[in-house]
Amino acid sequence: MAAVEDDEPNSNSAGEDFVSSRPAKKRRHDTALNEAADPEGPACQSCRRKKAKCTRRQPCSACVRYNVECLYDDRKNKPGLRTGAVENLSQRVATLESMFLGQGVLWQQVFNQLSSLTGQEDSSPGRLSKDSGLSLQESASHLKSTLSNLAESGPVAGSAELDSSRWPEFLQNTDTRPTRTSGDACKGCSVLPYQDFASLPPPDLMDSLVDIYFANLHPWIPMLHVREFRDRMADAAERPRLRTVFQAIVSTCARFSDDARLGSPETKTQMAKRYRQAVIVESMDSFSVENLQALIICAFDTIGSGRGPSAWSIVGSMTRTVEQLQLSVEEDQTPPARALIKRIAFLKPCKTWVEREERRRVFWNTFLLDRFCSIATGWNFSLTSADVKRRLPCEGALWEAGHPLQTPTPYFGVADTSSGTNGALPTARPEGEAQDSIGGFAYCIEATESLSLVTSFFLQQAVDVTKPQEVQMWLLKFKQLDLRLVQ
Repeated sequence: MAAVEDDEPNSNSAGEDFVSSRPAKKRRHDTALNEAADPEGPACQSCRRKKAKCTRRQPCSACVRYNVECLYDDRKNKPGLRTGAVENLSQRVATLESMFLGQGVLWQQVFNQLSSLTGQEDSSPGRLSKDSGLSLQESASHLKSTLSNLAESGPVAGSAELDSSRWPEFLQNTDTRPTRTSGDACKGCSVLPYQDFASLPPPDLMDSLVDIYFANLHPWIPMLHVREFRDRMADAAERPRLRTVFQAIVSTCARFSDDARLGSPETKTQMAKRYRQAVIVESMDSFSVENLQALIICAFDTIGSGRGPSAWSIVGSMTRTVEQLQLSVEEDQTPPARALIKRIAFLKPCKTWVEREERRRVFWNTFLLDRFCSIATGWNFSLTSADVKRRLPCEGALWEAGHPLQTPTPYFGVADTSSGTNGALPTARPEGEAQDSIGGFAYCIEATESLSLVTSFFLQQAVDVTKPQEVQMWLLKFKQLDLRLVQ
């Protein structure tokens, strides 16, 4: 019995320990549940900005990992914009302001050109409204009337006349003086005989102008394969097909040449105008990749010279031409014709991979010019996702090497028509997809498309803040654009 009595205290103590341990575990479990249910305080500012999980320590694990300052704000934030949203909006507004400043510089060059032609000191809207006290609408009307009078009056007297003795030797075989018509509809317009700009410089001078083109303009509009182009120049059968491209090169590169046969700077200016007219006339007469390349060269030179409005009609024609030539789709993506009326094919299938890549680059250069005009004028896109299914151009060195790529470049989705805020955005290219095969030209295309999306969304779409549905759609589109830019 003593043994039993001795064991009873031990058993009681063990029972007490068991009983006492159960409430302790239960208390710890209840405490954990209460801690999980109760708010533990707000996350740190860095985790809230990145929308990351915060351990709510001082410092938290995320701030330690990224080596940033860990700050807590115990104040209860009201519902509304999150931390960092205002900063992102401010950065976007600053980007748009910089873009407007750049457009202002281009327009100022146009106004200066108008003032030099009309004899006025300054015809810009800001100067007119400041000096004469005119409103913005009155200044715009005054500028419109100035442009109309300038278009009706034609070129300034004496600017279209050019002494034949100042022309290069290879253009003196015909009368180079422009003739004027007496009709009322074309009063003051100079008509240039077609044979005036039909001649090309001598072969040695033409070769030097081609060298100037590849050194100065080709890096900006990479669409001519240097080795293949020079081989075609040396081929007597292929050289006549490059006639329009040669005319565009003379129009843009004559002013950079020091050859005495090109004459004075005034002669080079007149020559550039005449060859530009020749390119436009011949390109409207027939469809070919060479004519489209010549138009791209002339349009790029016109825009780069600060005369953007003069190139808008050319770019509009180019966007339609690339669709008619079926350059907006890959050759393997062209569906077989099942309709009763078969679509006319103007181009033969490509013979080599270099030629296929050249056509692809011709399209993307036209795409960039179309997006530039859309950003500058507020017009809708001419090339949309309904018409475009093209791969991005490859890296320039790979194209110049002439070896076909083992892994083709990825497709690039372009935007649809920019009507309405509920339009779907194109998906961004996945990171790492054929990353080694694309270069700076492809990145320029992606950046330009992102800029055009931001411009069309923020500047061309009107949102009624009194309607919650429109505000919700605006915020949804804003998040989509933000995710695209982050990717």
